[in-house]
Amino acid sequence: MPDTPQNDEQKVQEILRHIEEELRQKLRLGGLTLDEIEEQSQVIGEQVKRIIEEESLHSQGNGYGGRHLACPRGHRRARYTGMRSRAIITVSGIRTLRRAYYHCSECRSGWCPTDQALEIGRGECSRRVQALIARFSSYLPYRTAAKEMEAVCGIRLAASTVSRYAQALGERLRQEWEQMEKVREAENLPPSDLPLPHRPARLHVTMDGVMAHVEGDWHEVKLGCVYQTSAEGKARLSRYMATLSPSVIFGKRLRVLAHRAGGDRCRDVAVVADGAEWIWQETGKHFPKSVQVVDFYHATQHLWALAVARFGEGAPAGAAWMGVQKERLLADQIAQVITDVGAWPAQKACDQELQRRLVSYLSRHQERMHYQSFRKAGYHIGSGVAESGCKNVVQQRMKGAGMRWSRTGAEAQLQLCAHWKSAGVEDFYAYTAPCATYTKHSQS
Repeated sequence: MPDTPQNDEQKVQEILRHIEEELRQKLRLGGLTLDEIEEQSQVIGEQVKRIIEEESLHSQGNGYGGRHLACPRGHRRARYTGMRSRAIITVSGIRTLRRAYYHCSECRSGWCPTDQALEIGRGECSRRVQALIARFSSYLPYRTAAKEMEAVCGIRLAASTVSRYAQALGERLRQEWEQMEKVREAENLPPSDLPLPHRPARLHVTMDGVMAHVEGDWHEVKLGCVYQTSAEGKARLSRYMATLSPSVIFGKRLRVLAHRAGGDRCRDVAVVADGAEWIWQETGKHFPKSVQVVDFYHATQHLWALAVARFGEGAPAGAAWMGVQKERLLADQIAQVITDVGAWPAQKACDQELQRRLVSYLSRHQERMHYQSFRKAGYHIGSGVAESGCKNVVQQRMKGAGMRWSRTGAEAQLQLCAHWKSAGVEDFYAYTAPCATYTKHSQS
């Protein structure tokens, strides 16, 4: 039956009739507590959604177009072989579809026109269910995510199904990063499309490493964050990325992240991080014109190590010496700090080595330690945003009791975690596109 305004009206009337029956059977007005009203609304609402969904699916037809249809691959014709059933898990429940199946003898594959019309992938979950799986899995273990989806959404899935879909979506996110890295190298990334209120006058970039147990051993996860600051100096609109990849890949990805956060429209960029060599190597390659700041608290930790070796653990003289060095650091007097560290007449070989390494560290990062000037200009001098990201983006999800990760699984999960924690992310729906999971000629 062709779709016409008259036929559409008939379908609407049929849906309204079913809904009216449901209301007359289950709706009670008056004499109810708030809890009972909520429960009644929930139950009836779910039934109304089910009715609309089932009737809408039914109105799509079964895809039968005669004994033969043209093959989508360009072959002359494909043959109808019968009706096939398929269960689809939607946000409103499990729906069973009866659809016509066609097979092409030339390309030896078949398809269901209804699946194509509905843009259904090969899996059993709808796109919206896939997005919910990714959302719950970004901060909950897969088994717990399955339980929560049933409790909160009424969607019953096995933990293995949740894991499979979550990691598949995480892999799509990883592939998108990989593609954007290639586009960035070719200088073809489109301009960032941030609305005017969110276009940054200044961007802060920070990064750090945190260990995760992968494939039976501990490996470093590199986390990057790009954020803006409020008028009060607080971090806002933070965007994250995380990967097990080596620093050379991480650096390219962080550059893409900064671009997407508006870095292409912003000339004032500051990189704030600890003293790890790989961090400043990647900064030099991808943010050469940035203001570079070594984390103040990281610098003082190095100084404290020398104070303990020189004056002893908990010694008042050591605390007093550290007070002087901190004041100097915060007054742009790094040269005096280096002189004072070098003036210690260390006797033990281990103390001499500690002194030598600290002088080298302070000298190497001297231009990154003008903390008074940085603070006056409004730059952050601490990498607390990166440390917080390591805890909230990586460790909170990746280091639960008894967790064991394969490298592929860990990488996919890191993409989910970073994506969900990033500002401006509403859900994962855009990454559930049928083209990522759907083969038109696949056997159903």
